[in-house]
Amino acid sequence: MDYSSSLPVKDVSKTTFKGYKNYQKALKLDSEGKELEAIPIYELALEQGLPENEIPNLLICLGSSYRVIKNYQKSLEILETASQKYPDNLAVKTFLAMTLFDCKNFQKATSLLLEIVATNPTDQNLQNFQKAIEFYSQNI
Repeated sequence: MDYSSSLPVKDVSKTTFKGYKNYQKALKLDSEGKELEAIPIYELALEQGLPENEIPNLLICLGSSYRVIKNYQKSLEILETASQKYPDNLAVKTFLAMTLFDCKNFQKATSLLLEIVATNPTDQNLQNFQKAIEFYSQNI
């Protein structure tokens, strides 16, 4: 799937109910540790359409799911695309840094994390993922 072509700004009026419903289903599976089941549903939800403000969160979850199943290259592809599309979203950058670490790119991962912390440690996007970030900080 080409994630960059899946990222156009979507008109909320064209958003399908199925896309949002599938996104919620994937989130539930993901939270239950069923990343392999969640991944194709995240991708389907992205294809079906979501409100623009939900897309970065979906990409974080999708990239994180690929990271958890150790498909680091796919995770990197998704999170780098998301980082380019949403450069001010610090949660995207944080999850990208985790994947960079797993890809053994320690310098870039550390640099990115330091940039995030120095820039804005109270960012709302980071707070939305605080529980996951805290978990992974102890299990990286």
